[in-house]
Parts: sequence; C-alpha cells; structure tokens
Amino acid sequence: MDMNANARIRIEEKITGLLDKVFEGEGNQELNVAMDLAVLEYDNRNEIIPILKAVFDSCDSVDEVLMGWANILDDFADVA
Repeated sequence: MDMNANARIRIEEKITGLLDKVFEGEGNQELNVAMDLAVLEYDNRNEIIPILKAVFDSCDSVDEVLMGWANILDDFADVA
C-alpha cells in the first residue's frame, strides 16, 4: 500500500469518526471539519461543500452520508 492510499484511509477513518460524533449530537464543528477533509483534494471546494451539506441534511446515518458524499465527489472528479 502506497503512502497516498494510507493517507486516504486515515482521512476516511477521521471523516467517519467525525460524522459519528455529529450523529451523536456533539455539534456542527465536527461536520465542518469532515466536509473540509472530504474536499481536501479538490480545487472547487466552495462549490462542493454546500452540496455535501445538503446530502448530510437528507441522510439518517453515517453510512448514508458517506455513500452520498462518495457519489458527489466521484461526479466532481469525473468533471475535473
């Protein structure tokens, strides 16, 4: 496993942990950090974050959020 793969796995684990805290009712700061980490590799972060927030608002679980975010980020990666 290369360094980028290791870094991605750690970032994904961190995002999952932050979202767990949000769903446990620990506040929105964790959500903001999770969204910032999710768009770390993208140049158009300001366009993506509101979409990620909308996806989050429509989901009932961490897994739903992660799947929704993955779909959005894949779409943006395809366009880039």
